[in-house]
Amino acid sequence: MGEISGAKLAFIVASLHGRSGKTLLARALVDYFVLSGGRPHVFDTDAVERGLHMLFPRDARVVDLTVVRDQMLLFDTLAKRSSQARVVAVTHRSLTKFFELMRETLILSPKPGHAVLRPFRPPFVALTDPEFRRATNPGRASLGSKLAARANTRQSHRRRQFSACG
Repeated sequence: MGEISGAKLAFIVASLHGRSGKTLLARALVDYFVLSGGRPHVFDTDAVERGLHMLFPRDARVVDLTVVRDQMLLFDTLAKRSSQARVVAVTHRSLTKFFELMRETLILSPKPGHAVLRPFRPPFVALTDPEFRRATNPGRASLGSKLAARANTRQSHRRRQFSACG
């Protein structure tokens, strides 16, 4: 596998379900960047269990997305330029809140004298499970689910043909 360039990247690890491996995946990403000589910005949105914070007590920041100060800390860090990667482990308990805040977050234009708002748009790599994609895009089936539905249709059609012959 090629080298992952962590500069200017934000890795959002999210799932609709608890105990699905979010902390494990986030830990693998943080370990990779630390072992590559970096000091990634690490955020744990699980203020209850603090799993990622327990693994990286000096580096991981626990952010409670119900607290405005923590929201600002997280999204300001994600928005500003950085030579280090950002890793955010989004707990299933704050998943909806996180993406609502992300959608609502706007950044002022850097040009002086211009009050133009532009959408929040740092480069992101989002790692999600298929159920999360279906829940966030209910009208849009994934390619995998379309292929599975097509395969099931073909199998049932073949069964009907076979039973008609026999």
